[in-house]
Amino acid sequence: MRPVLTALLLAAALPLSGCLAIRAADTAKDATVFTTKTAVKGTVGAGKLATRPFRERDDD
Repeated sequence: MRPVLTALLLAAALPLSGCLAIRAADTAKDATVFTTKTAVKGTVGAGKLATRPFRERDDD
C-alpha cells in the first residue's frame, strides 16, 4: 500500500510543478514587458522634454 501511495503522490505533483513553471515563466514575461514599456516611455518623455524649447513657436 505504501509504494502505491508514494507513486500516487509523485504522479499528482508532476502536473502541479508543470503548472507552477508555466505560471512563473508567464510572470517573468509580464515583468519584462512592463519594464521595457516603462523604459521606452521614460526615454520618449525625456526626449520630448529636452526638445520642448526647440518645438515651441515664437509668436512675437
